[in-house]
Amino acid sequence: MKPIAIITATPPGINPGMLAGEAAARATLSRAGLLPQTTFFRLVTLEERLSAVGDGVGDVLGACDVGVRHVALTDPAILDDHVPLFWADFLHMRRYITALAQGDPGREAAFRGVLLLADRPEATVRAAVSYGTSLLFNSTADDADPVYGPVLRRVLGAAGHVQMRDAISAVRVAGSRPAPAEACGIDPAQLMALPAVAEALLAGLVCDGTEQALVFFARGQHRPDDVVGFVGELTAATGVGCRWLPWGDRLSFPFGEPAIWPWPTVDLPPAPAGAGVLPRLLAAIQGSRFVVTDTYHAAVSSWALGVPAVVLTGTYHDAERAAKGVDLRVRVDKRTVLLAQDGLLDFCIEPSLIATAEGRTAVATRLAAPLMDGAIGPAFRAALATRAARSEESLLAALDASMAPV
Repeated sequence: MKPIAIITATPPGINPGMLAGEAAARATLSRAGLLPQTTFFRLVTLEERLSAVGDGVGDVLGACDVGVRHVALTDPAILDDHVPLFWADFLHMRRYITALAQGDPGREAAFRGVLLLADRPEATVRAAVSYGTSLLFNSTADDADPVYGPVLRRVLGAAGHVQMRDAISAVRVAGSRPAPAEACGIDPAQLMALPAVAEALLAGLVCDGTEQALVFFARGQHRPDDVVGFVGELTAATGVGCRWLPWGDRLSFPFGEPAIWPWPTVDLPPAPAGAGVLPRLLAAIQGSRFVVTDTYHAAVSSWALGVPAVVLTGTYHDAERAAKGVDLRVRVDKRTVLLAQDGLLDFCIEPSLIATAEGRTAVATRLAAPLMDGAIGPAFRAALATRAARSEESLLAALDASMAPV
């Protein structure tokens, strides 16, 4: 039996969404009895990425601990003796690879060798599995690039199993897959809809605070008066007070400015021995009435735990606009895509909808009933659990087939 080489992205700091994906991988493989045969790899270690932090490295590493030991993957040939399992995020995307390489052509070629299995034998490609990954921000020029495009099409066309996390990526990949429906997957953090996975990630923590809501804004650019006014209207309409959820640090959310927001920070339950921050944050979410955020994985995790989340998209920060080249192309928003494919667009709020006092009142009034009826969150989680169970089942079947001796 071939062992599994699971390849994950390296968080820039305390990024609970990425940590939830890793913890879900550990829980899923453990339940399937595959953890002893699995090595977790990263192209760049967290220690290397945090090299400029200084004295605070230990605190960040402790907060990011989800019980997984990562090994630096320096030689793509290692994958020939394993089942490569690409787990979550934008691992195959050209912009991710170029950003990771930081302008070094040699590193970029090396990263293509791992993340796209460039120059690896056909047998390695056929054994590979890509789970919960995304091509959402690939441009037309990216796909047409003569170096990147062919190897991307090769790995996603010939891999043993592919599940993309979003519908747009799934449609783009499905045409080159032998079983097109297989390409439509879930975000790995959505595996928390399965009680056994949620239990593993929560580490036994329970937080009793159902008469409070949680807020976190650090991704989009907002007009603070609009956001504070809207949350105030929502508080008035629901009778539920708000607390700030400390979802991540400035390394992961460099545009976050918690000092501009007026809400007191929620009391997180004490951490279990040896656990990082993730169980405490998830317990706080599970114990809340609803969440209001602009952050993708805060919303994903909330809905997966059966707690409604309202997403305020905001707009791009100037630095983010320049880095992503969004002036050149139409905006593609992973939060909107996720909520749309999950039938939750009622909870996605563009800035124009809350730009006036009348608009804020109208949106808060519209959302108050579904947020407070206690049914929509658990109902969504139950439906998601059905999808997650099927997704997990097909993933494990694919791994079993790829691990089998030839």
